[in-house]
Amino acid sequence: MNKKTGQVASVTQKGKGFAVAASPLNEVKLDLALLLVVGIILLIIEDKLIDQLAGQILLLFVYGLLAATWIIIRVKRILTKHQQEQN
Repeated sequence: MNKKTGQVASVTQKGKGFAVAASPLNEVKLDLALLLVVGIILLIIEDKLIDQLAGQILLLFVYGLLAATWIIIRVKRILTKHQQEQN
């Protein structure tokens, strides 16, 4: 923040476009993208893997729980590491 004008300093630019600072959560974004792709593939082929509807729903439910748990664990690890670096 500029003390004289009271405005927040902007990010300097080298030409057209805009710059975004690297996020510590970029690794989680990649994990999420991969989990979504695998989930979509699983959704497409799950009727060939399991004949019963209850089994198909259970398979997708378990995959969703495992994927969500993985993302939560990764985010907690990264946030803990980031907080320790700030202190």
